[in-house]
Amino acid sequence: MSGNPQTKVVLKQKILHGSSQPELLQSVATVYIDGKEYRVYAPPDAKGDTLDWVPHFTVRQFTDFNSEAEIHDALGVLAVRVVKEKLEKQERDANRKPRPEHVAQICRNGHLVLSSLKESPQFRKSFCEDCGAATIEECQACGWPIAGIGPLAWMGGGGPYQPPRYCGECGEPFPWTETALTAAKEYTDHLDQLSPEEKTMLKGTFDDLTSDTPRTALAANRFKRFISKIAPGASGVLQKMLKPSPLRPQKR
Repeated sequence: MSGNPQTKVVLKQKILHGSSQPELLQSVATVYIDGKEYRVYAPPDAKGDTLDWVPHFTVRQFTDFNSEAEIHDALGVLAVRVVKEKLEKQERDANRKPRPEHVAQICRNGHLVLSSLKESPQFRKSFCEDCGAATIEECQACGWPIAGIGPLAWMGGGGPYQPPRYCGECGEPFPWTETALTAAKEYTDHLDQLSPEEKTMLKGTFDDLTSDTPRTALAANRFKRFISKIAPGASGVLQKMLKPSPLRPQKR
């Protein structure tokens, strides 16, 4: 057997139902290894998920028009392994969460470029026209696409699309959320009207203000108490940085 044999697997069935004849093996897959044909079988009485029967597979090599020979060598082991890998991949694909139909494109500073790449792929941008930042279409932590909205989303009555603050798949903040939190904390450090302790407490409300949790209302009350001590202009800057996470149209 060569170092890196070329293989191809053609699966016959993922679920076994038992053979109609007691001595008739059930065909699981046909495997081609460097152009040669091998057939993988499960026992006649095997039923259920084919993966559960991998240890009981039999491999036969196709020899001529109407003849097969059972094999137990390295090629047989390889045939079983590639069939198992194919079955496992199909199982993973079947259980995988469907990706969003409409994917949004947003710049790293939070400016919406497109609410649906599917509907308007010709307007895809590499950089934002408002701030020059690079655009993204997926979570930078887990790679899951950023869910957008389709052209009929307005019928749901949820209002215009707004970029999400956090990834709905892994929970990590998007770049624009991280930037807002960092900027707000740096800005707070320069507020002379607050003591060091008050600055620390004020910054402690920011994470809750950019999300919707049971602590958000408490954080909002504390935030209002602290910003009442600073100049209106400064409080306006902070509120703009930490504007509440907007509601997005609900999927129907």
